[in-house]
Amino acid sequence: MKSPCISVCALDVEGMCTGCFRTGDEIRLWGAYNNEERLGVLKLAHEREKKVNPFL
Repeated sequence: MKSPCISVCALDVEGMCTGCFRTGDEIRLWGAYNNEERLGVLKLAHEREKKVNPFL
């Protein structure tokens, strides 16, 4: 499964990437996650993105 990184790597004060909405730990561990874990991270990231942009 491909990384959701969009090359806007900047963590906010809460430790969340403003580009892909993953946490620093999720970014760091992405390569070690299996596809089920990655899917879970993608779902969490999408929920975080919706909080920032509710029009998605």
